[in-house]
Amino acid sequence: VAPTLARSLERGRMTSPGGAEKDGMAEGKAQFKDDARQSRFSFRKRAEDLLRQDLKEEALDLCKPQVGAFAECAKESGLMVVFSCQGKLKEVNQCLSIHNGPEAWERYKLKHKDLLDRRARGDAT
Repeated sequence: VAPTLARSLERGRMTSPGGAEKDGMAEGKAQFKDDARQSRFSFRKRAEDLLRQDLKEEALDLCKPQVGAFAECAKESGLMVVFSCQGKLKEVNQCLSIHNGPEAWERYKLKHKDLLDRRARGDAT
């Protein structure tokens, strides 16, 4: 009986000497409800993550000239890229902050609200 009691205590539940759990049913129901709630929230979160990823790809496409200029500078500068290409990096960051910033994200969510809702329901990927 002692090893059974120790295992039960490790798992966070008490058992009677006969092995029946006192609060197993209630605990199981509560866990099921928590899992169901989490899955609903996680679908919405996953849908937003996918939409955010789409926005980032669009932002990179829109900032392709700045990214290309920075890449070329980095190729030419080698290890001195940190010092030589600061201006190009600032241009990339400015462009990305315009197209991938908080305001752009809110506009993008509104524009693609139907897609976000479908993804949250699991209808579209």
